[in-house]
Amino acid sequence: MGSLGQIIKKDCSEMFCSKVGKAAVWQETFDASTCCSFQRFGFKIGEHISTTMQDGSEVNMMCVRRFDGQADIVMKLDGGISGLINKIVAAAVAELKQTDMAQMKQTVTTLNASLSSLKEDMTQMKK
Repeated sequence: MGSLGQIIKKDCSEMFCSKVGKAAVWQETFDASTCCSFQRFGFKIGEHISTTMQDGSEVNMMCVRRFDGQADIVMKLDGGISGLINKIVAAAVAELKQTDMAQMKQTVTTLNASLSSLKEDMTQMKK
């Protein structure tokens, strides 16, 4: 039993004793001053957070204290900003190559159809 107004912090939870009707009850909330929330899980300040994106790439983050005292998640860049730029450029080039290949295949298909049509026309002209 606690006293009204009492606050107890444990892990990423904050329990607050308040009056509801005539009874004192503990109300639990997330403690955003000491923890970050990521995918409904609490991480304490200083903890590392890793997740895998849909494309299979791993993202590393960390729970840190902001200047206003609240906890926040920041992304950690393994190769620094240049590493991130290189990844983005490589992905863009790969996508561009696939787009160019698709366009080339379409062009070749169109040319083949045009050549076939021209061949038929020339065959008809010889008759």
